[in-house]
Amino acid sequence: MGKYNDAALDYTAALEILPNNPAALNNRGFARRKLGLYDLAIQDYTKALEYAPDSIKTLNNRAYSYAKKSDYKSAIADYTRVLQLNSNNINSLFNRGISYEKIGRSDLAILDFTKVLALDPQNAGAYFSRGANYDMLSKYDQAISDYQKALEFEGTKYPNR
Repeated sequence: MGKYNDAALDYTAALEILPNNPAALNNRGFARRKLGLYDLAIQDYTKALEYAPDSIKTLNNRAYSYAKKSDYKSAIADYTRVLQLNSNNINSLFNRGISYEKIGRSDLAILDFTKVLALDPQNAGAYFSRGANYDMLSKYDQAISDYQKALEFEGTKYPNR
């Protein structure tokens, strides 16, 4: 963790010179997130988005930080914004699906995992996660089918859980 602390300090020094630099704010936010300082990371990402509102990287980073704080509705909002900018962003689709699952919206989670699979048909994590959500909805045949696919492809992609 020492390198992330050092990085956060270095970006803080850079921001004293260029206080409105969205890349430095995003990078300091990333270092803070790695240190578990989610509120500070979210502050950095939010400020970076004031200067670069369509930054997919920053939106994804802030969404992930919200999810780490169990603020899934805010995470979903940021992932949705990313998907408005790039509808084929697999990471945002997958992570929004996980966030939907966390708030009990298995129906919407399944839709996102299905979109992931349309883009990446061998994504074991998406099969596993979609299967888990089918399981939650008592759709056991579909769950078993997805779990079997996840096992088939697990050598290429691992479930992101």
